[in-house]
Amino acid sequence: MSKLKVSGNASGTGVITLEAPNTNTDRAITLPDSAGTLLMTDGDGSGLSGLSHTPEGTAVLSTGETGATKFLREDGDGTCSWQAAGGADTSLSNLTATGENKVCQAWVNFNGTGTVAIRDSYNVSSITDTAVGQYAVNFTTSLGSSSPATSLVTNWPNWDSVSAINGISASAITAIHTYKTAGTYQDRSLVVAIVFGD
Repeated sequence: MSKLKVSGNASGTGVITLEAPNTNTDRAITLPDSAGTLLMTDGDGSGLSGLSHTPEGTAVLSTGETGATKFLREDGDGTCSWQAAGGADTSLSNLTATGENKVCQAWVNFNGTGTVAIRDSYNVSSITDTAVGQYAVNFTTSLGSSSPATSLVTNWPNWDSVSAINGISASAITAIHTYKTAGTYQDRSLVVAIVFGD
């Protein structure tokens, strides 16, 4: 039978009192089977002894039972979640094939006037200005299908102007056309293309 030993500290003069709570229920407190120091909190975590307070949105490093290093991150709403080391969010890593179809496969926001330029994007390696009011979007990683669903948004300088994605393959949106009037192309300063699929 293991034993519980309470010993004093020869250097201290204070008295530590173990005080029972106001309860009518028998309770057992199980201590961990390892050496260590108990940490005390003042209620919000800022007074932890032996561990500096972690501000909202930052992380505490820990090594799990399997030896994989992870971060405990405060999410800003009073809850915490473990994140893989390296800062990558692995929350989508276990999607099934069906689940992957619900995730945007590629998107891009670019300026289509003058020298075309990407403002921001995902899974897009480059864009090509093929002619006035005509563009192509090249994917970094090809899609599993050449028939995904697409959406296009542009700014509209004229009431009779239209825009359309007129061609797509597994590796690129091959034809984005932005018109001034039917048959007359016009460059747009805002072009946003979104792709869903395999």
